[in-house]
Parts: sequence; C-alpha cells; structure tokens
Amino acid sequence: MALCDPSVWTRPWSGMVRWRPAAGPLVEYACHEDNYGMTSLLASSRAAEARQ
Repeated sequence: MALCDPSVWTRPWSGMVRWRPAAGPLVEYACHEDNYGMTSLLASSRAAEARQ
C-alpha cells in the first residue's frame, strides 16, 4: 500500500510530541549490526589492553 493511498489518507494531518530535557548527558544510540568498523575498533582496543 502506498503512503499516498486516497482510501487511507483522505486529508493532510500532523502531530506533535513534547520532549522533556534530558537529566544527564546524551549518548548516541546507533545500530552497528554488520558494522565492521565496530569489530575493528573492539579488536584494536582488546589488543591495546593485552599489551598493558
């Protein structure tokens, strides 16, 4: 079904969500599935830890 299906959307609409300020620091949440950079980053960190 297309998003512009006239049988579903008969007129334009909008919405609003109010957000509260965060109490602490914001931390990025990003999906890293199949992100090989993450594997390399973790491997290099583990190698650095092993050398200590």
